[in-house]
Amino acid sequence: LEKAAPPDDPPMVTVVVPSRDEESTIGPCLTSILAMDYPRFEVIVSNDRSTDRTAEIVDAFALRDGRVRLIDVPDLPAGWTGKNWAAHNAAAVASPGATWLFFIDADTIHQPHCLSSAVAYAVGHKLDMLTLFPLIICWTFWEKLLILSVAALITLFNSHRDANDPELPEK
Repeated sequence: LEKAAPPDDPPMVTVVVPSRDEESTIGPCLTSILAMDYPRFEVIVSNDRSTDRTAEIVDAFALRDGRVRLIDVPDLPAGWTGKNWAAHNAAAVASPGATWLFFIDADTIHQPHCLSSAVAYAVGHKLDMLTLFPLIICWTFWEKLLILSVAALITLFNSHRDANDPELPEK
């Protein structure tokens, strides 16, 4: 997306971050989220039974910034996968005024204009959903080979236009 300012009268957004054993990435991720220039958002980190310091790190962010909340995910019920269940639980406790949910991975870093640009684009195009594909930075040979190959396969077999087309709900 091109860099854009938030829309006039920006809607409330809940940023949902499903997390499991992300102690090495959750700090930089939250730092980048909290530096976003969007004026109305909260962050719900959904702790999916982490066994490392993920919850402790998020708690420290929550003490410093009231926009951050940590929830603990209950045991995984039959028929659910971990990340989907964690995201579902976070979305269920979003602020009542939130009109947008922004789902991100805990191992991502965001530009300050990311949320403003996404919401401005979605509102400006009257979208109900927007799917973004992030810039992926890979350092090692194996990261480049595996991650970029998977990204290419996803792009090859899934049209981004179709994924955002309300006339194609199966996509």
